[in-house]
Amino acid sequence: MNESMSERTTSANHAWARRSPRPEDEQVMGPTMHWLESLPKGVRPLHLPQDFPRIANDLCRLWAETPVLDLYFEEKEFSLRENRAGFPPIIKEELLAMHVHSLHTRAVPYEARAPRQASLLG
Repeated sequence: MNESMSERTTSANHAWARRSPRPEDEQVMGPTMHWLESLPKGVRPLHLPQDFPRIANDLCRLWAETPVLDLYFEEKEFSLRENRAGFPPIIKEELLAMHVHSLHTRAVPYEARAPRQASLLG
């Protein structure tokens, strides 16, 4: 079978391959429930886990992997896949809220801090 853009999306040298559904994709897994409960109100998605449990499980798995998480959010928010219907507005809002939260709460890597610290020292 010939891969098309609808089956594979490439972003910043990372390829997301669409995989076949698995039985565990139909429900929110235990670790995902704990992770969701740890998110603050206003960030914690209410509709995403019900409507798209597979994506909620993926986000839980990727949450600590910040570069990959950013790529995942980018793909979900701005997918270039052909024939994609897109998400309902409420799901888009929940994804955006989680993405912004992840950007504001993650640790700043040393490489990003070092130039600023050097400029402060003169």
